Amino acid sequence: MIESGRKARSCEVAWNDIQSVCFVDGGQGSDCFYVHTTNNRDPVMVPTEAVGGLAFWDTLKQRGLFPPEISGQAVRSTNQGSQLWWPPKTER
Repeated sequence: MIESGRKARSCEVAWNDIQSVCFVDGGQGSDCFYVHTTNNRDPVMVPTEAVGGLAFWDTLKQRGLFPPEISGQAVRSTNQGSQLWWPPKTER
């Protein structure tokens, strides 16, 4: 995960470079996606409340990078800090 206090930065990631996606329930704060790629050592964090965050989520589903059944679990999550991975950790 991203360490607290690190500076936000903008970056570009090719869809084909995404290896895994982790959704983290933010509780009362913003839920976030952590995108792990072949080119970056650190995951890229995308808050769902950021500009374009929901469109990003929809595109993840459309591209099979966060399937609808896993996405549905994320929507229903009420456990702050819980994580949903795709592919599941056991498959990596």
